[in-house]
Amino acid sequence: MKKFKILKIFGLGLMFALGACRETRFPTQSEVQDFESQPNSRPLAEMKDSWTQAHQALQTVFNQIVIEDSGYSQVFYNALISSDPHFRESASGALKTYLDFVSGLNPRELLGPSPNEVVRNFKKAFWINFYNACVIDTVAKNFFAIQSDSEGINGLNIWDRPLCAIGGGRLSLNQIENGVLRNAESRKLISPSDLRALPPSLKTDTDVFEHRIHFALNCASGSCPRLSRQVFSDTNIEAQLAELESEFWTSGREAVSPHRLQARVSGDKLLINPIAIDWYRVDFPKDLVEYLRPFHPELRPDSLGEFTYNWSPNLASEANESAGFEYQESWPF
Repeated sequence: MKKFKILKIFGLGLMFALGACRETRFPTQSEVQDFESQPNSRPLAEMKDSWTQAHQALQTVFNQIVIEDSGYSQVFYNALISSDPHFRESASGALKTYLDFVSGLNPRELLGPSPNEVVRNFKKAFWINFYNACVIDTVAKNFFAIQSDSEGINGLNIWDRPLCAIGGGRLSLNQIENGVLRNAESRKLISPSDLRALPPSLKTDTDVFEHRIHFALNCASGSCPRLSRQVFSDTNIEAQLAELESEFWTSGREAVSPHRLQARVSGDKLLINPIAIDWYRVDFPKDLVEYLRPFHPELRPDSLGEFTYNWSPNLASEANESAGFEYQESWPF
């Protein structure tokens, strides 16, 4: 604890001192490769050990930097940018291990129809983890710009940038969320030329969509759903999504002070996060009031509204010291 507190004092001071001279860091054009020139990779079925090692590395990162509280979580990004070699290696090195592994995967093996529910859960867990890890990596690389922008991560217009390396190319966060997890093109929600659609060489009809993905994706901001400290896998994703959904509507809170509820009463209205009532309304049940009634039995059809999204960074001030999780999957290949 003493080491972390010392690091917090000097590390945060160093960040404020250097923040003004830091610039954003995004891939250059030369770094944005083509999926058609994908490097040779082993078939996924032969990668069980390396898959487990890479995802345990991601779990090591989450164990250290994700701080869970009552209904929300915050992230200790300083662990990824600290000048302390030992401290940085344990978090940043583990994140790099995971991202390097993913960059060599063949994304086509993690897209398309699934032969059974276990494989579908496996792929769904992968893409959620990849999205969340890519967000964390982006925040770490652009920490000072995000910290100083009133719009936080949203002020950098990152969503359509090719930030997430996989299979010899790069996907944007919007492509992972919309092209893969929402299957938005096949559902006729976006056009093939939309920036959120998958690139031509990866286009396929994926089958991992369900509305609960919106409670698992974290955008490093105050109003985002809680970032689960436990990395998703085929063995835990169903229980985790059920818990995250129920929590979001009943006790979920924003990750920035004063930690207001994700579903809050204002006068005669129940104000909810725009994720469900505006941005991704089509993903939720048609009768939103009936969908919400198990969580809020008193809800009337005319009493639903939305609150303004808070893009302030979900920053934690110190590392996590409580016991963490071990990554486990059933490996259905």
